[in-house]
Amino acid sequence: MLSKPKSEISPGRGSVAGHSAKAEKPTGMSVSGAVVTDDNVRRRPKRAPVTLPAARRCSSLMPFLDKLRRKVIISGRKPEGLSPHDAREAGENPARTRHCKPDEPIGPLEEKPPGRDGGGRGQARRPVVRNQGRLARNRGRLFAAPPPKPHPFKGADPHRTAPFVFGRGGVDSFPPGAFPGHLSSFREENRMRKNMVTVLLLGLAAVGLLAGAAAAAEKAEAEKQGILLVAFGTSEPEARGAIDRIVETARKTFPDAEVRLSYTSNIIRRKILKEEGLAIDSPLIALAKMQDEGFTSVTVQSLHIIAGEEFHQLASVVRTLESVRGKYGFSRLSLGTPLLTTLEDYRKTAELLKRKYGSLGGDGGVVVFMGHGTHHGGNASYAQMQMIFDEEGLPFILGLVEGYPDLEGVKRRLASLKPRKVTLVPFMVVAGDHARNDMADEEDPESWISVLRKEGYDVEAVLKGLGDGEGLAELFADHIREASGSR
Repeated sequence: MLSKPKSEISPGRGSVAGHSAKAEKPTGMSVSGAVVTDDNVRRRPKRAPVTLPAARRCSSLMPFLDKLRRKVIISGRKPEGLSPHDAREAGENPARTRHCKPDEPIGPLEEKPPGRDGGGRGQARRPVVRNQGRLARNRGRLFAAPPPKPHPFKGADPHRTAPFVFGRGGVDSFPPGAFPGHLSSFREENRMRKNMVTVLLLGLAAVGLLAGAAAAAEKAEAEKQGILLVAFGTSEPEARGAIDRIVETARKTFPDAEVRLSYTSNIIRRKILKEEGLAIDSPLIALAKMQDEGFTSVTVQSLHIIAGEEFHQLASVVRTLESVRGKYGFSRLSLGTPLLTTLEDYRKTAELLKRKYGSLGGDGGVVVFMGHGTHHGGNASYAQMQMIFDEEGLPFILGLVEGYPDLEGVKRRLASLKPRKVTLVPFMVVAGDHARNDMADEEDPESWISVLRKEGYDVEAVLKGLGDGEGLAELFADHIREASGSR
C-alpha cells in the first residue's frame, strides 16, 4: 500500500475526493472487482488515505484486472491480513505501479452522498458488482479477490492437494489447465490405484475365506458328537445280545459319534447291579456324564417298541436338559422316536416280520406275538399293528402281557382261525424275563404255552427277540438319522 506525505494530501470536507494536485503516485485503486479500503488507514494512522480519484490506471495491471473481472468474485469485505502474494496481486506493490500515467483512472466511480453509514460529504462510494451468479445474494455487494494459484500436477506426490476423481467424469471432470501436460500421467496413476484397490479387495476376500475355513475346522474339532441308546433293559445275560447288536450297528453306521447305552427300568438296573455287579446308567445319569465329558451334540435314541410310559418319561428328561444353556448344557440335544411311530414304521416292521416268520404261518399255521403292553395311552399302537397285519393278509396275531388285547383275545382269534400249529414269538427287542417265563415256561400252568396247549393247539415257542438277526437295528439307525438331521 502506497502512501504520500501529509504535506501532499489534504482531504477536505467539501471536496469530492480530497485529492491534491501534487500527488505523483497512486495509493489505492477501485475497480469493478478490486477495491482498496480504508483499513490500511487504521493500521497505519501516520499515513493519510489517498482518495480514489487519485488512482491511475496502469497498463501493466490491465491483464490482471481483466482476469479478476472474468473469473473470481467473492462476497463480503476485504479479508484482513492478506498474504504477500495477494497483496502484490492486488496492486499494493509499488513496483507494479511505477509506470502508471497520471491521467488514467482505474475504473468508474460513484459519488456517495452523505448518509448514516459514516461516509463523508463528497467521499467516493465503493463500486457495486451485481448479477454475478449465486454469490450476488450476499447483501448485493460482491468484490473481486485474487484467484488462487493453480496447483501443478506433480505425479505421484502423496502430499498434493489435487483430488482424484473415480467416477463417470474421470480426468475430464477437472477444469481445463488444472494439470497441463500431465493428463497421461494422471490417467496412468488413476489406473494403478484402481488396480491396487482391486488387488487389496481380493486379498481381503481370500483372507476372509481362509479365516472362515479355519474357524469351521476348529469348530468341527471342538464339536464332540455322541449317541445314547436307551432301552427298557433285560436282566437275562443271554438276551442282551440283541441290544449289543443294535449298539454295534449304530457304531458302524455313525463312526464319528461315540455310542453309549442306558436302561430306563430301575428294577432291572438294580437287579443287574446286585447279581452281576454291572452298573448301567439311567438316561439322566448317562447324559450328565456325557455333558461333563465335553459332548456338545448328542442324539438320544429310544429302543422302545411304542411311545408308552417309559418313552414319555425319557422325553421329559431330554426336554429338561435341552432347556439348559451355557457351559452346563448341550449345543444340540435331540430325541429319536420309538420303533412304531409313523405309518411307514408300521409297514416296515410288518415287512420285517414277514421275512423272518412268514414261513411259520404256512400250511395252516399261525404266529402269535406276545408284546409287553402298558396302561398308557400309547398301548393303542399294538391295535394299529394288528390292523396292518390284517391288511397285508399275514397270519399274525398280537397279544399283550399287560393291557389289551390280552391272552383271552388271542384265544378268541385262534378259535375263529382254527390253526393246526401255533408259534409263540416275543414282540419285544429282547427275549427277556417275560418271554422266558410268561410266554414259554412249560412248567408254569399260567404261561401262554401251557394255556394254549390246554386248548388243544400244537404250540411251540421261539426265544428270540426282534433285535436278534438283521433288520431291526437298521430301522433304529433310520430313526437316529432323522433325529440328528443327517437324513
